[in-house]
Amino acid sequence: MPFSQYKNKHLEEPLITVDNYISYKKLSKNLFPQKLVFTYQRYPIAYFKRKYKGQYEDLKLDNTHHVLKIGNVGFIRMQGIGAPQAVTLAE
Repeated sequence: MPFSQYKNKHLEEPLITVDNYISYKKLSKNLFPQKLVFTYQRYPIAYFKRKYKGQYEDLKLDNTHHVLKIGNVGFIRMQGIGAPQAVTLAE
């Protein structure tokens, strides 16, 4: 997924904010963990699912991204490569 390379794009107003997305999905901010662990491999996620079977929550963000939450920590598997996608997903 390409990201635009516009000069000074960080100075512009965002089209969608985190608060807008959460209110659109009708979710509570308390539902999401305060800390996230990003991984590109599927093995840490598989290990997490085996070790904490039945103890974690699976929060569906969209069709391809899920947050596995236990306590205040969430695990998420990145589907692409690079920092721009990680930042976009973290927001």
